[in-house]
Amino acid sequence: MATTEKRSHDDAQLKTDDRDAAYTGYRRSTERNRVVGPDGHQLDPRTDLANHSPTGLEWGYGGSGPAQLALALLADHYADTVAFDHYQDFKNDVVAALDGDEWAIDIATVENYLDPAQIEDSTPTTEISGPHDEIINGEPTGETFYRCEGCGMESLSSGLKMNGCPRCD
Repeated sequence: MATTEKRSHDDAQLKTDDRDAAYTGYRRSTERNRVVGPDGHQLDPRTDLANHSPTGLEWGYGGSGPAQLALALLADHYADTVAFDHYQDFKNDVVAALDGDEWAIDIATVENYLDPAQIEDSTPTTEISGPHDEIINGEPTGETFYRCEGCGMESLSSGLKMNGCPRCD
């Protein structure tokens, strides 16, 4: 039977035999470090949101590699905007405290890091406004566009209005 030592997010390192319920990181000397998610997938570093570390994911201190890991972990559970708003704190509170060449963080540490008010405050509105008349250099183009009021994404397609914002939903 697997055993899990439960700790708060202030002491997030976890020793576990139940790797299915944890993110696991492995420091490697000849390749980029590897972080595996609870379902066995290699964690996406989410450099599309912010690219802090050209050398990949790191832990155990408060630098750029740990910032990338914190962003990746939070973005694996929360909307991108929520993860982006809170990853620096998560880095300082959790990722910087990870020690050693191998570690595991219980999935609950990530899932429960933010309280509902923090999530709500970071979640953009997905209200789509429009159609607006497109104007370039002060002249109307004859085209109309729609805008997500949450993230500012604009589209000439009415699909944004009908399907919602792909960034915010």
